[in-house]
Amino acid sequence: MWIHPFLDGNGRVARLFTDAYLRSIPLKGYGLWNVSRGFARDRETYMNMLARADQARKGDLDGRGYLSEKTLIEFCEYFLNVCLDQITYMSSLLNLDGFLTRLDGYVQMRHVGLIPAPLKKYTSLKLEVSPMLRQVVLRGVVRQLTCPVGVN
Repeated sequence: MWIHPFLDGNGRVARLFTDAYLRSIPLKGYGLWNVSRGFARDRETYMNMLARADQARKGDLDGRGYLSEKTLIEFCEYFLNVCLDQITYMSSLLNLDGFLTRLDGYVQMRHVGLIPAPLKKYTSLKLEVSPMLRQVVLRGVVRQLTCPVGVN
């Protein structure tokens, strides 16, 4: 891929362009995971796959242009596998499926005093906090509720 006229630096420009593009489309979670981080985990494979994608075509059945369609397809598959690897990696780090369970456990431990409060004026949490914290995690926003007239 030659984006600008320098012998070195095209890979960086391509990664920046790819990162900008993936951020601009409605791709949920991009930014939490990053394809460039995946490429950096195995730089040698990344460089080899880039070099292979620039190979001349082999025979009349290997695409219609000068470069090999087969090696381009291999690079595209490699690229998508790196994306999947990064999504899987970040999902495992966050363990979102177990987060709500861990949140409930935190509230219970704070309630009984096994985890100290971050500020001295707060000693424990009430167990009733768990459903509210779950809503904050799941929805991101808790709207202020207004009480009907005459209700305290």
